[in-house]
Amino acid sequence: MSDKYIIEKNVLVPETRGKKISELRKVLQTLEVGDSVVEPEKNRKAIGFVARKVLGKGNYATRPIDGGTRIWRLK
Repeated sequence: MSDKYIIEKNVLVPETRGKKISELRKVLQTLEVGDSVVEPEKNRKAIGFVARKVLGKGNYATRPIDGGTRIWRLK
């Protein structure tokens, strides 16, 4: 066995973020150019991924703010 990895038993699997992402996707689809929305989650990478899928590359900007991440629709 390896000392690098520890096998753990009976660790609960956290709930999925699917519903949260789905809600964000719906909100992003309604944004008009110049609009912005705050997502309280801290995971900017996941938020950026969803924004890119919904709005398209280069059509949005994300910035960390107190209390989450702000997403702007640029184009």
